[in-house]
Formats: sequence, structure tokens, C-alpha cells
Amino acid sequence: MTAKATTKPRSTPRNPGASRAQGAGTPPSRPPQRVVRFKTLDDVRVELSKVYREARRGELAMDVAKGLAYLLQGLSAALRDTELERRIATLEAGKT
Repeated sequence: MTAKATTKPRSTPRNPGASRAQGAGTPPSRPPQRVVRFKTLDDVRVELSKVYREARRGELAMDVAKGLAYLLQGLSAALRDTELERRIATLEAGKT
């Protein structure tokens, strides 16, 4: 005989901290924004500057700004590493 898994409604959210920020994890209703394509480190720098200015003016919650800055930092590192790999490959191809 196998036991059946039953599900019952949760009385608390999965992420208890989510209710404090942005209404239980749902993004604030804002008009759709343009998707930014990050091709260069300068693109990331410009976006990071926008996040900073919006946070300083109070247009963006500080916890959201921190999250975006963290993601932009990771993206910056990935772009930098990709560029270095490309340069190394070019140098190595010239040594044949």
C-alpha cells in the first residue's frame, strides 16, 4: 500500500521576508520598461549609474537597488572575462 501525498494550503509564505519587500515578492506596477542589451562594460556602467540615481532619489527601493547592483556586478565580470578570453584566443592564434 502506498501513501498518497496530500497538499494543504500554507499558512505562511515560502519566503517570509518577501512580504516585507514589494508586497510578497510581486513587482510594483510600473509601465513596461525597455529591455537593455548589455554588450559592453560601458553599457553596464550606464545602467548602474541609473540604478544609483533612482535609489538616491527614492524612486527605487534600496533592497531592489542592491539586488540590481549585484546582478550588474556579475554581468560586468562576465563581460570582462569574455573580452579577456577573446583577446587571449587572438594572441594564441597568432603564435602558430
